[in-house]
Amino acid sequence: MTMRWDCHTQGCYLKYLPDWGFLDGCFPRKIKHSDIDGCVELNGHLLFLEWKRAGATLKTGQRKMFEAATRHGNIAVFVIFGDPLTNAVESLQEIHVGKVGNMKPCGNEDLRKRCEKWAQWAEAGT
Repeated sequence: MTMRWDCHTQGCYLKYLPDWGFLDGCFPRKIKHSDIDGCVELNGHLLFLEWKRAGATLKTGQRKMFEAATRHGNIAVFVIFGDPLTNAVESLQEIHVGKVGNMKPCGNEDLRKRCEKWAQWAEAGT
């Protein structure tokens, strides 16, 4: 499924994003909400997909959130680095059981295979 926002027919994408400012001060230490770019559920296992531009880094708060979310083993995170406008994947960092893996070179087909491997693991119910 390809999801591309068409500003000409759908209006400015940013205008349709909720303004979470009304929650400011609800959480300690000025914690703000985070977003996840994609999520898949299979047999109670979740795979979060987070896209970052090439050269970007995972912010401390988001890293801590992903470490905590993955600690029990039924959630994994693939942090994908590349160009979102051309869908060119350059590298991948996996987070599972509370551990952030090393950044590894990764192309689109590599990511596809890694997602298929995760799906097979989740389908097996392990």
